[in-house]
Amino acid sequence: MKLSRFEIEGLFGRYNYYFQLDSESNYLILTGPNGYGKTTILTIINALAKSDLFYFYSLPFLSVKLLLADGCCLFVTAKTILDESDAQDTPNEGNKEIEFKWINVDQSESKFVINGKIVRKAIRSIGYYEGRRLRSDVVSSKDFHDFARRNPRMLQIIAQEQNSGNAFLLQIKSLATVFIEAQRILKPKVSKQIDLDETEYLTSMVDYTIDDVAKRIKQRIRRAKYDFLSFSQEKDNQFINKLINDTFSRLTQQEYEEKRKKLIEQTRELYSYDLIDNVIIPEYSESHGNELSAYIQDISEKFEKLDDICGKLKLFTDIIERKGFTAKKVSFSVEKGIRVQTDDFKWISLSDLSSGEQNIIIMLYYLVFEFGKNKLLLIDEPEISLHIAWQFQYIDDLERILKLTEGQAIIATHSPQIIGERWEKCFDLTSQCK
Repeated sequence: MKLSRFEIEGLFGRYNYYFQLDSESNYLILTGPNGYGKTTILTIINALAKSDLFYFYSLPFLSVKLLLADGCCLFVTAKTILDESDAQDTPNEGNKEIEFKWINVDQSESKFVINGKIVRKAIRSIGYYEGRRLRSDVVSSKDFHDFARRNPRMLQIIAQEQNSGNAFLLQIKSLATVFIEAQRILKPKVSKQIDLDETEYLTSMVDYTIDDVAKRIKQRIRRAKYDFLSFSQEKDNQFINKLINDTFSRLTQQEYEEKRKKLIEQTRELYSYDLIDNVIIPEYSESHGNELSAYIQDISEKFEKLDDICGKLKLFTDIIERKGFTAKKVSFSVEKGIRVQTDDFKWISLSDLSSGEQNIIIMLYYLVFEFGKNKLLLIDEPEISLHIAWQFQYIDDLERILKLTEGQAIIATHSPQIIGERWEKCFDLTSQCK
């Protein structure tokens, strides 16, 4: 998902906002006083991406428009209609109807509509499917959002009754967001065996503890190391045939030495991350030029299997080192995942890190390893738990992560330290308020 432009009219009955993400930039900073809707804007985008459509039933607004970089548009409009069956609402309130419309580049479109009558019919259907009677008349429109969250079948039931409802739900799945909310805390939770293949576990950053991060990095290192060793064994089994069949390029001494120098640096880096054991790369010998050329090309191909995890660990390490944790150094291990050592060479427990340091490690791990490609990152008040010096570095670090993940970000903040000298990247909500 690449967002190009966002528009909202009638937010809280008073605010109209229009802003766009520069095609040459991958982030935008939202600023403005409390109460102007910064968090609400992030929540709106995230609700659409997560198919949390009933959120809009309780939101005071007139219309929302998302224009995507590929030319597709998503419209959401709210209007009031009269519905005498809406018994639990006040007599003059009427009934709210929300229409969602997805328009493709070829102008074909799909729609999804919710209102009191539609929702109450779905509630009765849920009762029928579950073998119990649900009185839809006792569910006020103010409670639709909560009821729908507890009954995820609601959307599918409603979609089946509408011509293009299922098509709409399918299309909004192309929206991909991660929302890092402001009031995040590190909460202990019931321990569970962690498996990287599980898709329903640790679905957002706030699900993580510092111990979870250590276990998952340990698993990632182990898996990468296993894949590397398996691939290396396969290459070693083919080495003799490679020499006999001359399926390699003989390197000149200069070419060999240049490649050897690069691989020695790679070896040190991969060894420091506990991804490989020490690898010996011999100096050049003219009499063994063929064997050495084939060998060093094999080593280069083997190391390529570790490029992805090595790049992520390097970025993780670089950012942590820039933070300058007080008298502490973070490293990686196939046995521990993450280890922390004091400047007097004592290993300490991860739980002994400050809450701010733990938050940094958890958030950084999630963004570097779990965030994925081409997603929109929504960050609310990142200054929470961040030292002033860390706030100055925040956007620089975020830019490196977005480059790695090819993503975008919208950041809502009150912190001038987060903004730094990037006022041209800011959209101040008060600039469009009379």
